[in-house]
Amino acid sequence: MARLKQGAKAAEAQARLSQSSSSFGPYEVWTADAFARRSQRYWMLDTGAGAGVLFMAVIVCLVGAIVTSQSLKAVVAGSAREYAVLNALGVSRAALGRVVVEQACWIGGLGFVLAALASAVLLSIAYSYRVPVALNLSAVLACGFLVAVLSLLSGLGAMRSLLRADPATLLR
Repeated sequence: MARLKQGAKAAEAQARLSQSSSSFGPYEVWTADAFARRSQRYWMLDTGAGAGVLFMAVIVCLVGAIVTSQSLKAVVAGSAREYAVLNALGVSRAALGRVVVEQACWIGGLGFVLAALASAVLLSIAYSYRVPVALNLSAVLACGFLVAVLSLLSGLGAMRSLLRADPATLLR
């Protein structure tokens, strides 16, 4: 490990050290950023920890989709008579479906805000204990995109049950 003086160029020092011959065998020279990337890649791809995290993320997404979908279906089923009355008054089923999808988007947005707040608290706790945690903007955007897709799919599933319902039987 080598430390450079303030203002020294790491790339030049890396090139100079890589060219020198060594009496103690082959070695590689990395900058701090390159070493950090290699270390992260090693832990994510070579140790199996990355596969575990990916598997856990897939399970969390599936459970989230199922819970959100079932919750929306329960809300739609609980309001089935109201939807039937609106349909009987001339509101199209497509408009009712848009209401259900909008509800799904609101639920997903609220869930994302709550998750962001919980993540901020957990990250601050991790930082206070000096636990190295990396959460960049692309990860946050990817999570937001997944939440939006899950909410939309859940809304479409709930909308499907609304569209399949017969208004005449709901008004009884």
